[in-house]
Amino acid sequence: ITLAARHRYPLHPGFPSTRRFCAINVLEELDLPGEYCVDPKAGRLYFWPAADPRNSQNPQAPRVVLGALPGPVVQITDASHVLLRGFVVEATMGNAIQVRGGQDVRIQACHVRNVRQAGVVVTGGEAHRVEACDIHDTGAGGVTLEGGDRKTLTPAGHQASNNHIWRYAIHKITYATAIEFKGVGNRADHNLIHDAPHMAVSVQGNDHLFEFNVVHDVCNKSDDAGALYKGRNPSCRGNIIRSNFWHHIGDIRGPGGLQGPRSQGTAAIYFDDGDGGDSVVGNVFYRCGEPNGTSFGTIFSHGGHDLVADNNIFIECKRALGSTPWNDARWKTALEGGGGCLWTKRLLEEVDITKPPYTTRYPALVGFMDFKPGQPRVSRAERNVFVDCDSVSSGNWRCDKKRNLTLKGDPGFVGGAKGDFRLKDDSSVFRSLPDFVPIPFEKIGLFADPLRPTPPVERWEEAPAGR
Repeated sequence: ITLAARHRYPLHPGFPSTRRFCAINVLEELDLPGEYCVDPKAGRLYFWPAADPRNSQNPQAPRVVLGALPGPVVQITDASHVLLRGFVVEATMGNAIQVRGGQDVRIQACHVRNVRQAGVVVTGGEAHRVEACDIHDTGAGGVTLEGGDRKTLTPAGHQASNNHIWRYAIHKITYATAIEFKGVGNRADHNLIHDAPHMAVSVQGNDHLFEFNVVHDVCNKSDDAGALYKGRNPSCRGNIIRSNFWHHIGDIRGPGGLQGPRSQGTAAIYFDDGDGGDSVVGNVFYRCGEPNGTSFGTIFSHGGHDLVADNNIFIECKRALGSTPWNDARWKTALEGGGGCLWTKRLLEEVDITKPPYTTRYPALVGFMDFKPGQPRVSRAERNVFVDCDSVSSGNWRCDKKRNLTLKGDPGFVGGAKGDFRLKDDSSVFRSLPDFVPIPFEKIGLFADPLRPTPPVERWEEAPAGR
């Protein structure tokens, strides 16, 4: 196999992990039921069905659909106060549902599946909502919320709530997410996200809110990755990641897992390439992240600072807080627009962080572009609880032992063995850390309402011994 261009991450072993690859749409590799190959020049499809599709009398017989629609099944443009409820949307080469401009478009209780691109894509407009939808088996992502004005920091107010998103990124293995934030002031809450090879959430922009969501079993076929990823643009800040439950992130259910023994590392929340200015508050992390000899942690910062980790619970995480700080030379290079960061363009042209509203909304940006040798660049951790974690922090996290709590053994969970990490009223946490605020664990995840009368119940499975 000869590649058309040099790959950024070499395919040979030892970078430090062994890189996997697969052959797609190659006739010689069509060797299992359920696989197919398309010859576009001849207009021919080679398909090996998993069962005989001609047996129409059998209700279990597979339904075979060949989708050739290039664009969305449903497209709503510059319209307002539109309600789309209760549809099955499938079989397109594009996005399933696309909303552009307008106001108050609501996509409710729809079942989106088997599409080549994403499930629901919202671009521009104001106050659109995606509610109680089931989105799965998409070639790329789940829901995109894009809107708001970054120059003026005007929010769009889009919301994705009570959605179940799983088995996405079937064809676009990396950087296809269940929830994608872009712009300013959008929110995703009470969603259930799981089973994907790479990320779950992508954050670009300002003042977004991600809260009361459950995320598990993602980043299970990739490394140098986080379930939630944000990076490379410090003007994007003011985002809040609050009261979510993250578990089994980074394929750590089995010894070594798919990553192998030389993985680059994974995280639950990954702030990359000088990123900062965001808050992680009141989350519960269970067995999240895989350092594998690197500086990765459950919450990981590469090069950045001015992050806040407050009032979180970390349970059986190999390293709770990780970071790889940049030295003065690397930071100066980024401020000058080098190192692939393009900060002069992103921080001074696309927006201007040296003037209001950025300097008034985010006081930490005052003087940000002025390089000061030896300036401390740190992130802060307070009121966190570390239960049976191998290590607490690395790099530039300020994690005062008096303001955080490290424990061995159950601190008084209501039902930790069954995945219920509420703290009992008499938990030792409240005695040792009196200002710790109880996390509303019972409110996290999908909820029952007229649009979703019976949310799915997930069975809690303990990881095998010897994680």
